[in-house]
Amino acid sequence: MPAMNPLSEIQARLQASVLDDAGEFDDVLGLLGRAADGREPARGMAVYHGAYQARLREVLATVFERTWAYVGDVDFDRLCNRHVADFPSRDANLRAYGSAFPALVRRVLPACPEAAEIALMDWNLHAAFDAPDAPLLAPALLANLSERDWEVARLEFHPSAAIAVFDWNAREIWQAIDRGETPPAAARLATPEPHLFWRRTMRGHFRSVEVAEHAVLARLLAGAGFAETCEWLASRHPGRVNAVGAWLARWLEDGVLSRLLV
Repeated sequence: MPAMNPLSEIQARLQASVLDDAGEFDDVLGLLGRAADGREPARGMAVYHGAYQARLREVLATVFERTWAYVGDVDFDRLCNRHVADFPSRDANLRAYGSAFPALVRRVLPACPEAAEIALMDWNLHAAFDAPDAPLLAPALLANLSERDWEVARLEFHPSAAIAVFDWNAREIWQAIDRGETPPAAARLATPEPHLFWRRTMRGHFRSVEVAEHAVLARLLAGAGFAETCEWLASRHPGRVNAVGAWLARWLEDGVLSRLLV
């Protein structure tokens, strides 16, 4: 009598077969018996494999709906097939699936760089909407800080906050598609345009930010202290140091800040 395969090994080989892009099941069919209703195991494996592939494509179609509308059915199907093959789901929760899609669009459609930026807008808004809940920083907490507190203070941003820089008119194209209008022709911007993304009142939001504000946001999001970031700003963008107070007030108003660490 042949030795029994440990359950963990059978499970691992079944998972590998379901994830296999080519749908090759020969490696595991010998481990499976005929189903109670008499069906062959190959038929059941094919159902699981097809359902897995279809579910991942469904997720991508939902998250990247505007990208799909822009590139069309043929290219979007090609992108989905490639993404499912290259990036199988590694998480039980599919809301995180698709993070690599914008970069894939850039690689697969190099002649259409604005499509990758539209995909990045889709992803950042999806990620903002699905980000964990977190408290919002109350403006009153900042009013009572001492000079010493400001020297060591760090700002913790809401988990939905993210930044991106666009070289093309991706925002205008995305907004036109979102309104159901014919999008404008793709055009490279004279100057790259930074954007801030976040969630507020259960909706994803975005707005353009100036270069200096984007640079400050990038440093703060990376964990730099507030005072040291202001010193850096004074050395790199001396004409915008006085704007920090207005930026901070806007971040509070938008609900981008979560906590103050001192």
